Formats: sequence, structure tokens, C-alpha cells
Amino acid sequence: MTQTPLTLQTVHDVVPECYNAGSVVVMQSAVRRAEKIVGRRLVQIAADEVAWDALTRNLVWAGHFRGRTPQAAERAWRDWVGKIRSAIKATRAHLAGPAAAPVVATDAAWARIAAHVAAVENTFDSEGQRVLPNMSSLSIANLRARLGHVAPPLIDTAIARAELARMARGKAERLRRSLAFFDRLIRARDAHPAIAHLLPAAPVGSTPTLRDAALDWNALDPGLRVAIDAAIGRAIRNRASREDRFGGRLGADPIAEGRASRHTRGKRIRKPDKAAKNFRAAVSWLIRHAWPVRAEAAGLRSLDDLMTPAVIERATEAYVARATADAALLAADATSTGRSMLARLVTIATRNEMDESVLWALEDCADRDDMAAPQDREMSATRLEFVRLLDADPSVARAILTAPRTLLVDVVRGIERWDDLGVSERIQVLKMGMAAAMLAIQIARPLRTFNVHEMTVDVDGAELRRPLKADGQAQIVIDRRRVKNRKDLEHAIPTQLWQIISYWLDELRPKWIEIHTDRGFTDNGQLFPGENGAVSRQCFNDIWRMAACRIGVPGLTPHMMRHVAATVYLAVHPGDYATVAALLRDTLKTVEQFYVRGDGRRAAELFAQTIALFNAEAGALIYRRAA
Repeated sequence: MTQTPLTLQTVHDVVPECYNAGSVVVMQSAVRRAEKIVGRRLVQIAADEVAWDALTRNLVWAGHFRGRTPQAAERAWRDWVGKIRSAIKATRAHLAGPAAAPVVATDAAWARIAAHVAAVENTFDSEGQRVLPNMSSLSIANLRARLGHVAPPLIDTAIARAELARMARGKAERLRRSLAFFDRLIRARDAHPAIAHLLPAAPVGSTPTLRDAALDWNALDPGLRVAIDAAIGRAIRNRASREDRFGGRLGADPIAEGRASRHTRGKRIRKPDKAAKNFRAAVSWLIRHAWPVRAEAAGLRSLDDLMTPAVIERATEAYVARATADAALLAADATSTGRSMLARLVTIATRNEMDESVLWALEDCADRDDMAAPQDREMSATRLEFVRLLDADPSVARAILTAPRTLLVDVVRGIERWDDLGVSERIQVLKMGMAAAMLAIQIARPLRTFNVHEMTVDVDGAELRRPLKADGQAQIVIDRRRVKNRKDLEHAIPTQLWQIISYWLDELRPKWIEIHTDRGFTDNGQLFPGENGAVSRQCFNDIWRMAACRIGVPGLTPHMMRHVAATVYLAVHPGDYATVAALLRDTLKTVEQFYVRGDGRRAAELFAQTIALFNAEAGALIYRRAA
């Protein structure tokens, strides 16, 4: 094996073993100085006496060394060059010495490895090759946190496996990646002579994983393999644009073109190789779980034999049972793996126009309670938290729904005294007005927090759109790409709530920008403008919490507002749980139902009518001074 040339980085790391404690600081400082004078990283400067002399012969050192006279400055320069030459010579002698490496304490050994890796990660040698990848130090830090009680040279497969067995499920993969990097470091020990004696003599090697053995595709019937490849090809094939049946005689259709640009469920696949790999993994998942004895799958002859409702249900049952029985595995409802695989199979079945019973089986398996997505559990937890608020005080719902008007009372009073207020008091009034607008939006149409926080207005493609005529309604229009469930969101804002929002827009928002001009706030198209775009998320959250305390519901969060909608709607329409499910988007099916129109749209309209009962006086309050 060709010996990797030594660099000044190695010299820097080995200096503590070549000099006494009093000289180490001086010598390492001199070595580090080379980066500034030479203009290259230490890993790019060869640690060779001849090469060092040739490099320094024509270096411009003026300004780096000072003295009372030019001669003194030159002597300082030559002393520095000599120190580096001596350090290079000492390092080479040390590394070429006896094989027995000095004994280094465990903590000191880990510290030396960590410092070396941190110094050379994401750097390039003299040939332009990356020495260690970026963020390598994180792998060493993780390894040190898990195995720091073991001296680095003693780490082997047995120790690594024992630590993996003790770890909580779901945490092992990170340690495996750290061990893989450690093996890479061990194999490249010649490139890191400064820490070579601190590394194990041999790589740690592979550690057992919880994954199934890879599927042997060659063991399947050739006809089935051809059918699978063809099905995957159709699944990733980019759809051609639909032919205009009128032959262009009616001209261009900008509305249809715009709709096509938004609805990208059939969008062009830009990485077909990656998509094919993902689809193949889904088919492999189906085969491995439906036929635990792989040899039994050899009798399959076609895709219709493989993707049947019975096979899909059997595979899902096996997946859930395995995850439940093995304590080292994540439960099926604690990971999105199963649902992701089923979603890919849905795409294959859809693009290949398979029987509807196959699609129904895939969707039913994805909607099982024991396959629930983490966000579904998050929704349940938020609902439970809101129900507890209601149990504590049944008037909470009314307090929330009247919150915009409650806050507006304070805002209008503050505006009437505006000239007598100090800067901080004015900002508090404006924050209360911002909170009233936030709550009005959430009552008009419960949104996710980031959609309210980053909402745009009065710009091209604005998400909050003013009424087009005097008696019209304002609209919330959010593109599917900014909606978590990837469905366009369009909804009218009740007039009473729009009066509150428009008061913020026309009266308060300009004052908010003006009072923060020194911080760089501008009219940048954000509903709640800040320094660089929207106001910071921390400020947004602080204002929301302030408003929640002001209305007497300190536990209220933006995410709970969808359950406010359910409470009010059920108060008007008792027992209509299906429509509420559509409004809250608890499951995938209700999400689809809600956004496409139908029951979801009807629920939102009825909810808006209910809200109007609680906010009828808002407009009169805002304009009372004008009256």
C-alpha cells in the first residue's frame, strides 16, 4: 500500500508526543500560523523538509513578522521557518520509531480523535481530494457518547453489537452510521498518521440489522419479473399532455393550464431511477411479508397473482404482527414505512389500471387503526387537550369565538388614545390588533399555523384576497403546494370577520410597519410583515399566547382552532359527525372529501354562518369613531 504523504495537519496533531508540555503550545501555534502565511489549509501543505524549504523560499512574509529593525523581522521569519522544519523532522522520526505506540488515556484518546476529525473534515488535500466528508465530527461525537467508556483501539464487533442491543429501538440506525464512518477512518489510517495508533487494528465490521434478508429477484419466475418491470415502467412514465379534442379551434385555455400547474399529482418524475427503486422496494415489501418462506413465492406467474386483496391483507397483517412481537422494532403506528409502501403500491395499481378491489384493499390496509400515521395521533392528542379545556369551563368555546371582538375593544381604545401612548404601548396595541386578525382568520377557516404566519396579501398570487366588489366576500386561496395534504384550499371569509381583518390591513398594519422602520420592516406582501418576510415565528407565537391569556384561555393553540370549529358546528347540527370529520381532516378519506367540495365545503359554509352569530357587532365597533 502506498504511504499517504504527511501534511502539516499531522505535524500539528503529533507535536504533543514529540515535545515537552512547555513547548507544545508554541510549536502548535507556529504550525497553525502556516495556514495564514501560505494561504492553504494544513492538510494541503506537505510535511517534507525539502518541500518546505522550496515553498518558503519565495513566500511573501512582509507584515506577518515584526521587529524593531528589518533585520529583526527577518530573523523572526527565519526562526519560524526553522521551527516548522524541526517539527516536521521530529514528527517523521516519531512516526518511524518503534511500533509500540504510547499509552493514551481513554478520554484523551477520544479527544485527540475528535479534534483531528473536526480539523480535517470537509477539507481538501493538495490533489483536490476531500480528506473527510462534511459533518464527520458528528459521527465521532455520537460514537464517543455511546462508546466513550471504551478505549478507541479496543472497539470491535462484539462491543458494537452489545451496545446496539442495549439501545432504545429507533436509535440504533444512527450508531450504525457512526460505526460505518469509524470503519472508513480505520481503513484510511495511513492518511491520518497522527491518530493511527488510537484506532482499532481492524475495522469493526458489519453489525446485525433488523432488516429482512434482501429479496432474491432471480428466484422469482422470469415472467413475473418482466411483469413487475413493465408495471414499474408504467408507474414512472411521464404522462403526455392530454390532446385537445377541439384541435385548438377554441383557442388556449389559461384556466385549465393554471389548474394543471397546481394539481401536480401526476407531475413529471424528474428522478425516474430513484422512483423505480422506491417502487421496487414496495413490491419487495409485499412479497417478503406475504410469503415469509420465500420459496413459496416462486410459483407466482403474473402481477395479477401477486397484487390481490388477499395477498395485500396478508402482507399487512404480517407486517403489523412482526412489529408488535419484536420489542426491537418500531410499532407499525410509530413509523410511516408501512403506509409509504402501501402508497407506492397504490400508484402502481392506479397507473396500471388494476381492478378496483386491489385499490380498495390497499386503502383499507393503510387506514387500519394499527397503521395510523403519527399526524393522526397528534390530531387526537390536540383534540383531547381541547376537550379538557372545555371540560374545565364550557364557556371556553364562546370566549374563543368572541375573541376577535374582545381584542378589538382594547385595540380601538388604544387607537383613540394613540397620541398619548409611548412607543412600547403603541406596539402592544398593534400586537393586540394582529392577534385579533390571527384569530379571525382561524375562525373563518382553521389553518395550520405556518399558513397563517406566512400568509400573503396584496401581491400576485396572494393567499388573502380582498373582495372584488363592495358586496362581495374576501377569499382565502392557498395553493396545494403550501397545504400539508396537497389539496388547494379555497374558502370565503364571513363579512363580520373580514371587517376585523381589513381593519388590521388598512389601519393597523401601516402603523406596524412605520413603527418598526428602523428594524427594516417594509410592506413586503406579508399579512404580518417582519424584517425579512413575515414576522418571526417566535414573535408570532408570543402574540398568540398573549391573546390567549387576554381572552382567558391560556392553553389555546392555533392547532386547536379546528376543534373550535367542531364544537360550534355540532352545537348547531348535533350528531353530524361525518361533516365534522370532513372539516377536521382526521383521515385521508375525509381529507379528500373535504377539499374536493361536497360535504367538506358544506361544513365550512355552515360553520361560517354559525360564526356570524358571535361577531355581528364587530363592524359597528370598528367604525364607531367615524359614526
